[in-house]
Amino acid sequence: MTARRLSQKNFVLSRRADSSYFQQKKKSHINRKENMSNSEKKQNASIVWFEIPADNVERAKKFYGDLFGWKIERLPGTQEYWHIDTGGADDTPDGALKARKQPQEPIVNYVS
Repeated sequence: MTARRLSQKNFVLSRRADSSYFQQKKKSHINRKENMSNSEKKQNASIVWFEIPADNVERAKKFYGDLFGWKIERLPGTQEYWHIDTGGADDTPDGALKARKQPQEPIVNYVS
């Protein structure tokens, strides 16, 4: 065989070896994924609490209460913080309505 034919043959053999290597890695990955325990599986994140700042809290209470049917009541011991009961099941996040302290203050979502 010529040198060129040998190099082509080696290239083809190395490509076949690479192919089988990747096939084995793929099978290994699939098996590992199927055998993962619950603690290793990724969980989807979800919102657990939110805070809505408002310039006019009374207007915001009426707006969100009418729109979503939320019950909004002042938290005891606070002056500018209202609990929002979204009315859903226990896993539905509740939140808070608060007086806006800064002009650019955004809505905040807490995720777990």
